[in-house]
Amino acid sequence: MREPGSDWSMLIDRIRLSASRVREVEAQARERELEFDKMVERFRADMGVAEERVRAAEAKASQAEAAAAERIRSLEERARIAEDRARACEAWLRQVHDTIVDEFSIPDEVQG
Repeated sequence: MREPGSDWSMLIDRIRLSASRVREVEAQARERELEFDKMVERFRADMGVAEERVRAAEAKASQAEAAAAERIRSLEERARIAEDRARACEAWLRQVHDTIVDEFSIPDEVQG
């Protein structure tokens, strides 16, 4: 027969060993949880940076679009002014042509 104290001693050793293993598992779980929390924080930070980049890109695109629209309006105005000047020049050229024809035409009696 075994000594009654030896069974209890083994049981206590097993309980201590089990408790130690439970503490190790809990410590590993805490470490993994901390790592996970860090990953989540990095992900959130990365998302914040990405969102800021998107906002900056959208702002630049909007500014470029506004600048292009202004440039188009300016070029259209310059084209309109150039067309008005061309029409005025054509009108003056017609007057000059008509004046030359009227003033320098050879009368029919001189021609023949």
